Amino acid sequence: MLAWAFRRLRVAAHRNNAQEVYSALLDWVRRFKPLAPTGPLAALTARGNDPDLDADVAALERELFGPRVDTHVWSGRGLLRRAGAARRRLRTQSMSWAT
Repeated sequence: MLAWAFRRLRVAAHRNNAQEVYSALLDWVRRFKPLAPTGPLAALTARGNDPDLDADVAALERELFGPRVDTHVWSGRGLLRRAGAARRRLRTQSMSWAT
């Protein structure tokens, strides 16, 4: 189910639909073991260690829930690229902690 959740995020990001991306991102983060059991997007941004990912998630949330007050423009593909990089880093870290 985890791979399916990330594929869903990938499809939504390519459509650049903020609501679909947010829903898919939340679903994937909840299932992604290195972030479990915390699961919220704050865990992804805290553990992802990528200021650009932080900015992408914040811009996505502003797109959906608040006023657009900064110059960082939300992009589904940009967020997907950074989430994928965080996913790879966190998987590697998780494997090294297990040994």
